[in-house]
Formats: sequence, C-alpha cells, structure tokens
Amino acid sequence: EYTKGTTKTLQEGENGLRRVTMQNVYDTNGVLLEQTTEDPIVAANLNGSGMLALTTEASGTKGHVEVYSAALQKLFDFNAHRRFVADACVTEDGKYLAAVTMGQADSVFVSNVVIYDLTQEDPIAEYSVQDGLVAAMRGKGSQILTVSDTCLTAGNAAGEIIGTYSYANEFL
Repeated sequence: EYTKGTTKTLQEGENGLRRVTMQNVYDTNGVLLEQTTEDPIVAANLNGSGMLALTTEASGTKGHVEVYSAALQKLFDFNAHRRFVADACVTEDGKYLAAVTMGQADSVFVSNVVIYDLTQEDPIAEYSVQDGLVAAMRGKGSQILTVSDTCLTAGNAAGEIIGTYSYANEFL
C-alpha cells in the first residue's frame, strides 16, 4: 500500500522563480520515492516484489507511466496519447505492465487494460473491462485483477479475460 504527500515550493530556475510540486510515495518504512515534478501523481502500485508502477499526469499527453525496480531504478516508461491513463500495475513476475486506459465508445465510458512487456516499447495485448469503469487494479500471481463499478475482472498478460464476477446494482 502507499500514501502520497504533496508540498508546494518555489525554486529558482533559469527564468526566475517557478512553482514545483514535491510528491512522495511512502511505504510502511517511510519515503519510498521522492519526486520533484510539475506532473501530479495519479496512482502508484507496488507489486509483491517491490516493483513500483507510477502513473502521472504529463503535459502534452493523456498520461505517463514509469516502472521502478525494488531498488528504485527506472526500468520502463511510456506516454499515452490516445486514451487517458487511470492506473497501472506490474505483474508479480515483474515481466509485464498493465495500464488501465479510459476512453469513450458510442457515448459510453470504456476501460481498457493495455499490456506492455517491460522489454518492448509497444503494447503486446489489451482487453476491455465490459460495462465497468475501473477504479482499482492489482497484479496477483499471473493475473491482473481490476475492480470496477460493476464487476471484478481477472485477465492475463496475453490479453485474455479469465473470469468476471458481476455485482451490478449490488454492494461489494
């Protein structure tokens, strides 16, 4: 689990003073990652091996995701330009990144899970979470679990939906 903190500071740059947002990702031992950026953190997920997927807003894109090793070495990053990125996580084996992207089709919001092999630049697979707006995700074993407003969906790195549990119009 993580928490994030934000403090606003002024720093002197080439063109005088500018506002910088300092954002920290904490774990139970304290500050896990300290980042000075003007791009706000949207989401941060740690897998069981300590790998971090950090989703931020980035100027000129619809989202930016960075993957860090347990030692906080940056391993992978990408900018989204077609759909907004809401969340991302690294699979437990540390080989794949799954990112939830949001878009619209026929005036309905659509959540897609886009899969990246961390050794390749382009996505390798994707699947849609049917009838739901994804609110949270996590890699569990070889599966990617998403929780939406209508269902729990389990998928895999091949872009296949393994199973869905619908709870539409019910309380989870």
